Amino acid sequence: MSEAIPTLREMRDELGALLALYEDAYTRWLAIAEAQGEALRRADGRGVERHATALRGVMEDVSRLEPRRGALVNAAAAALGLAKGSRPVTLRDVARALPVPDAGALAARAASVRELAGRAHERTSSLAGATRGLLWHVEGLVRHAARHLSHAGTYSARGRVEVGGTVVSSLDVRS
Repeated sequence: MSEAIPTLREMRDELGALLALYEDAYTRWLAIAEAQGEALRRADGRGVERHATALRGVMEDVSRLEPRRGALVNAAAAALGLAKGSRPVTLRDVARALPVPDAGALAARAASVRELAGRAHERTSSLAGATRGLLWHVEGLVRHAARHLSHAGTYSARGRVEVGGTVVSSLDVRS
């Protein structure tokens, strides 16, 4: 897309294309997040890692759409007189302002994409919390096991090697 979008039809087409790309990316994001959550429930470390890598790829796809979104919003703001006030102009604002017959459908689709993005971000956030919780739990188990398996008392209650008092021992080499 060029820096300035000269016609309403081109703005409409670019908006439709962007919404389709965002919709696809956030749908994939949610599917991967669900699969990652299932891998986490099964304690499948490799699966969690594989899905995390795939999720990073989708997040990169979304971030690559930002320059196109910004260009469209800027062009629409200039062409349609959209105010850049206290809040940023959204794709839904552009869809509502476009004087084209299918503007209502575009605005509904933009709202749907926004809801999908919110669900994707929410699911990712809850997965991050669950992952942290599981890691803390496993770390606690490892510390507990280390504490009980350290017959020499080398480990502290936190499962870390502690420097203790001097141990005096001797060996009778004459016998």
